[in-house]
Amino acid sequence: MANYEAQEITCDGLDNDCDDAIDEDAVNTYYRDADDDGYGDAEIPVEGCTPPAGYVADDADGDSFGDPDTTVSACTQPAGYVVDATDCDDASDAKFPGNPEICDGLDNDCNTIVDDDNALNTYYRDADGDHYGDSSDTAQGCAAPPGYVANAGDCDDDDNTIFPGNPEICDGLDNDCEGTVDVNPVSGGTTYYRDFDGDSYGDASTSMVACSLPAGYVIDNTDCNDLSPLSHPGAMELCDLADNDCDTVVDAGTCGTNKQCEDDGDTVDAYCTCITGTIEDPGTGECVFGRVAIAGDLLITEIMIQPTAVTAAMGQYFEILNRAPVKVAINNIHIVVDGVTFTPPASPLILLNPGTRLLVTREANPADNGGLTPDLVLASMPLLTTTASEIELYLPGTPDVLLDAVAWDATWRHGIGRSMTLSPGVVAAADPMTLNDNFLSWCRAKSLYNATDRGTPDIANDTCTVDSCQLLAPTVQHISIGDTTAQLNAQFYAAGITDAAGQGANLAVGLGYGPRATPPSLSSWTWKTAAYAGDSTIYDLYRETLTPAAAGSYHFTFRVTMDGGYSYRYCDKLGNDVYDTLQAGGLLVDTACVPDTVLGTECSDCIDNDADGYVDGWDPECLRADDDMENEFESGNPADNNAENLLDCFYDGDSGSGNDTCETHACCLLDENCNTLETIFGLANNTLDKKFWGEWELKCDELEPQTCIDNCLPSTPPGCDCFGCCTICVGFECHDILLSTKNNFPNCSQENYNDPTKCPTCTLHPQCSRPCDPDLCELCPGMTELDLPAHCTEVSCPDDLQVCTTSADCPNLSSTAYSCQFGCCVAIYD
Repeated sequence: MANYEAQEITCDGLDNDCDDAIDEDAVNTYYRDADDDGYGDAEIPVEGCTPPAGYVADDADGDSFGDPDTTVSACTQPAGYVVDATDCDDASDAKFPGNPEICDGLDNDCNTIVDDDNALNTYYRDADGDHYGDSSDTAQGCAAPPGYVANAGDCDDDDNTIFPGNPEICDGLDNDCEGTVDVNPVSGGTTYYRDFDGDSYGDASTSMVACSLPAGYVIDNTDCNDLSPLSHPGAMELCDLADNDCDTVVDAGTCGTNKQCEDDGDTVDAYCTCITGTIEDPGTGECVFGRVAIAGDLLITEIMIQPTAVTAAMGQYFEILNRAPVKVAINNIHIVVDGVTFTPPASPLILLNPGTRLLVTREANPADNGGLTPDLVLASMPLLTTTASEIELYLPGTPDVLLDAVAWDATWRHGIGRSMTLSPGVVAAADPMTLNDNFLSWCRAKSLYNATDRGTPDIANDTCTVDSCQLLAPTVQHISIGDTTAQLNAQFYAAGITDAAGQGANLAVGLGYGPRATPPSLSSWTWKTAAYAGDSTIYDLYRETLTPAAAGSYHFTFRVTMDGGYSYRYCDKLGNDVYDTLQAGGLLVDTACVPDTVLGTECSDCIDNDADGYVDGWDPECLRADDDMENEFESGNPADNNAENLLDCFYDGDSGSGNDTCETHACCLLDENCNTLETIFGLANNTLDKKFWGEWELKCDELEPQTCIDNCLPSTPPGCDCFGCCTICVGFECHDILLSTKNNFPNCSQENYNDPTKCPTCTLHPQCSRPCDPDLCELCPGMTELDLPAHCTEVSCPDDLQVCTTSADCPNLSSTAYSCQFGCCVAIYD
């Protein structure tokens, strides 16, 4: 049904006004665009809502600009029509408003001017006719004027052989206008290679062709590393992790175990060599740990000239010691024996371990050479003599390096069946290669290596000392500051040296003293030369005195050297092979002793009356300060020490009276049964038991009264009991013997105190005694500070007694109330 009241809406595709016509009042005009330039022909318009095919709003040529004379009205743009109607020629798509003007005889931009100024081209003067113009001489137009060209860039318009793109040739000109002359010519040139590192060898990957050598280039192209002047063909190969000579091998290649690259400080081509601390085995080429001998490494230490088990021709030998801290090769040294030079074989490699020896013989077979197993055999070695021979070791070179040499004559310490051995003390010295030129440095061997011959082939040498050394009496001295000891003595034996009468040759003997219990090799010891004092059978005797300057407890001993002082043997009382500090001589130096002029006895006069090294209260034979017999276990007092069996307080100055309330029987203290002792000592009439025959056992069961202990113990010295049973010591050897039965045992003395057949042993009384304990630093009778254990730094006394060195150290000396007995102040019984 028509809607008559409605109004038609333009170009909406509907019949708005119901008149059966759609968009009949189209308001858009389109123009034929026959040339498809977007511009239409204004003579052929069409109206419509959309442009018909071939129309634009003003376009017959399709140039989007239509022809205003050709219009079409439509709701949509018809084909070939556009909205624009300003095209000046809708038959040509090269002409429309805004199109750039070009030189083509057309009005391209529809401004009514054909080929106006905007369309002109620039042309360049080409004076030389090479088709390239001078950019500084131009002309404009749609066509090139005569003598002009469109191409600029001619760098020389006066020469038609110079223009861009012209092949470069070697003519001294820049033919191609690239700014370079005769570079990369197409003919007549030479290829050059970049030499960045300046080593005259070029890089094949960077080249140029030129008519002459350019800077930074060379004719060669064989450089394998143009960044390093050290790398090029023919260069010295160095140990720098680079292929210096361009042979594809870096350094010296793969060197192998214990090897490294070496170039001797950039002075020779790299080669493989053994690392530091190794040497090449010529047999295998391998590097093993060791080194070629240098001065100071090798030392001649033993020479056998006169064997007895076999002939000299079969049994002579010498040995070489490696003193170096590393293995040393022997193969490259030369050995000269009495002017004849020998060279060890090059292979196998002979390496001496540190501290080991090379045994060199004339004969290889142990069955024929005296049982030797040689390391090197010199079968044609000249026979060594005792009168004049020499062995020399050197390393050949420029100059030769002398390693060691020994020349000897008849004065040296030769021995039939004994080798000459270099003293171990000399071997350990700083310069043994010089010292072994001195005959004093050599000694005769002591150790047997076969049934009859003595030597140390292939092992450490014997010590170069005497065979024995013993300290003789007196071995104890107790003196005051400023006093001189008695003559101190020692005896020495060295086979073949001291046997004959007279002083043995080349023995240097000294006497010294030092802090107690210290080794005599310490610098704290003081030494003086001892004098030869004669012979005792095979021994040489030496003696000397000492005058110490300071108080103290010392040990003293003798020492002897045979090698000029590089090794010593020290003497002790037992003559031990190894010195025993505990068996050294004892020397006590005290402040000045003051004699007791009141007592006036041998045991209070500050004199060693019996010359046993013990003075006064230090002598076990001094029972008290009033004892006038320093040489016996008897006081010299007629009222004392006469008891045979019934005993009272031993230190009260009388015997058997009982006024001290002490009484026991000798048989109660003696360890051996009295009946047995009578048999041993031949005692007549049973003298040990005459008062208590059959009843003394009952006496032993009795306890001593306290008054006995109170009266007797204060005067009892350390190490004794109240009845005269004392621990008597000489050095560290102690025995408990009964001093109070002197008449029964007349042969008992300090000299034989350790002989039970002369001095029967006893046991200290359990109630009334002062036992001594050296571990507590307490002195027993006969001991000195020197005899105490090493941990003791001073003497101590039992029962809190005062320590003393002389009676002057004790209180109340004027009243003789105390005396110094065995280092402790004890009361003198009154």
